Amino acid sequence: MPSSTSPIDVLLDRAGPLCSPPGVALEVIRLTAEDTVDAAAIKSAIEADPALSAKLLRVVNSSFFGLSGEVSNLTQALALLGVRPLKMLVLGFSLPKGLLEGLTAEQLKAFWTKALTRAIAARRIATDWFGGVVSGDDAFTAGLLRDLGVLVLIREVGDPYVKFLEATGVLKTEDNTPPPDRCDLEQKTLGFDHLQLTAAMLERWSLPRELVGSATTAPAPPAEVSPLAEVVIEAELIAKLLTGPHYDALLDLLARGPQACGLSDQQVSALVEVLGEQARSLADAMQAPFDDELDFNQILATAQARLAMLAASTASDQTDDEIAEALIAESHDLRLAMRGFLKDGKAVRPPQPKRHERTEAGHAPANAGQRVELTAAMRERVAKAVDNLAARCRVDRVELSVAIVHGDGLAIVASDPATTRRLDAAISDARICLTAGRAAVLTLSADLFAVLMPGVDRRDALAFCHRLASALRANDDAPPVEIRAGVAVVAQVPNRFESTGMVEGALRCLQTAGATPGTCVKSIEVF
Repeated sequence: MPSSTSPIDVLLDRAGPLCSPPGVALEVIRLTAEDTVDAAAIKSAIEADPALSAKLLRVVNSSFFGLSGEVSNLTQALALLGVRPLKMLVLGFSLPKGLLEGLTAEQLKAFWTKALTRAIAARRIATDWFGGVVSGDDAFTAGLLRDLGVLVLIREVGDPYVKFLEATGVLKTEDNTPPPDRCDLEQKTLGFDHLQLTAAMLERWSLPRELVGSATTAPAPPAEVSPLAEVVIEAELIAKLLTGPHYDALLDLLARGPQACGLSDQQVSALVEVLGEQARSLADAMQAPFDDELDFNQILATAQARLAMLAASTASDQTDDEIAEALIAESHDLRLAMRGFLKDGKAVRPPQPKRHERTEAGHAPANAGQRVELTAAMRERVAKAVDNLAARCRVDRVELSVAIVHGDGLAIVASDPATTRRLDAAISDARICLTAGRAAVLTLSADLFAVLMPGVDRRDALAFCHRLASALRANDDAPPVEIRAGVAVVAQVPNRFESTGMVEGALRCLQTAGATPGTCVKSIEVF
């Protein structure tokens, strides 16, 4: 490979047709780039694809455009909306099928949920707060296409990049020390980021220069980006806040407002008020998967409340550099995979951990379905510890999470001092997932322990357990350990809190997890 060829060019060349939109979209792009736009020619190009025409009319008649009467054909749609909105929709419907086919159902849902949320937010921000300087239709298109580079990397690099995405999604922060930006970590790991990959792809499609330039790394200072790029950056922060949820994004968003377009807390609230309904309506019309469990208004309310609490506190358990180093360590597999891809077009899969055979009687892992019980003394110990923490969490108005963990394989080597060190190291490693709060361990037996996490929400508690499981499996020189865990979470500790109910809830989840082979974590929220 010539040294002058960039990794981005290699990726796009090898992805080939998978990274090219269908012919209809390319023709519409070509026609709308002409000095004199021929509406009839655009209509004819779209009508050549009946399925696309039907989808366009369905969206035009949805609440997204809010037209008073029904539009029955493309001639009416062009007359009422004009060329630019139709061009915007054609691009949205014409994402390269090869990229989308490479995604799992969950990845598709995550992509469309964030892409549509960002695109609609960009359109509203451009229309309502940028005073006509930025076209709402261009903003929608730029917002929709922003993460195409992510799709390319998922398809071409595979599982190492998916795990990298999961790690950078889990390691969010809810205090005043936000995690390193994903683009920064991609630069350190790959030598480029997904936004640069998106921009290169849009340039190959011959899209307008301003649209290509809108795929810029956020959050850059407003003075250094174009108005369209600024709109999309702010829309990205909105989408990051609502679909992560990453509560720190609200702080970044409000910090940009006065310098860019004056977006205030009240304006963000007004935008979010209608965003969920519009995004779901558009997803329906486009027949795109969308995460209906997200409550945008509640997520914003939680972010605002936490922002108010943080104003009085600047304490932090980890510095930005410590979190960054941990994430960069996580990206080793991604770096290895990318190196292999650039060498021969195939992602190198990281070596799998060795599995130790155990043939001695009683040394095999417990069968799925094993019921784990706590003695009365164990329950009392955990309940007392939960009581002590609950009082503090109620005053601080923070969550409380409790995990009861059974380590299948720990008891077998319980007499070995290395086991204790191994477990301590795994728990220390897993703590990186806790961007707020603490994780205190209460040993109950050789293979059973409780983890008490004040100030930790359900998502982070689950992330902790999964990270703990990975850390315990990662040692090639020790017998494998599979964990099953039950997690109980209370979002707001009430005045008359029953700690025994929380312990029972975690234990029931543990027993359910025990019915599943291998590592399994189940959770419940108690009130």
